Amino acid sequence: YEVKSKYYYFDFAKIDQIERKISEIISIYKKIDVLINNVGVCPMKSFEHITIDEWNQVINLNLSSIFFLTKEVVKYMMQRKYGKVVNVSSVASKVGGISTGPHYVASKGGIDSLTRYFAKKLANNNINVNAVSPSTTDTELIEDWDNSIIDHIISMTPLKRLATANDIANAVLFLSSDNASFITGEILNINGGFYMD
Repeated sequence: YEVKSKYYYFDFAKIDQIERKISEIISIYKKIDVLINNVGVCPMKSFEHITIDEWNQVINLNLSSIFFLTKEVVKYMMQRKYGKVVNVSSVASKVGGISTGPHYVASKGGIDSLTRYFAKKLANNNINVNAVSPSTTDTELIEDWDNSIIDHIISMTPLKRLATANDIANAVLFLSSDNASFITGEILNINGGFYMD
């Protein structure tokens, strides 16, 4: 795909900045064609030890920020009757997590639901909303994980490896393209067979 793109960094802990940042982008580029919601933390904490502040931090960062950013961006997409939104979810939302905490699992389940909600609400504006649902991916997010956890995940995966960033990026690229123009509300599994719908 010969596409020019630019990315912007947002501090999603500060949801109140979203409207201002999107306004700045629109004032420069006049439009946003694609929104990729790829944000999150993945705490590995059992439910017995999670405080209300920890719960709220994960839900706000992983779920609320995606809602408010999508809400802000799609109002510009609706004006043009065109847009693509791709959310990054997780297989944890389907299997109840492996080693992750319940706040992570709940936030990713919420992303799946928001994906379907926005897909229905925005379809008449020619806006496709989908999500990718990867399994454990070989990134810095898992650098501190115990090797026994990673080995266990690999042993449960039919393709016998972790996902790579490229595996996820290729799926996001497809869903962001006009090749996926008749796909909306889909949660695309990218997990080497770890979970099969």
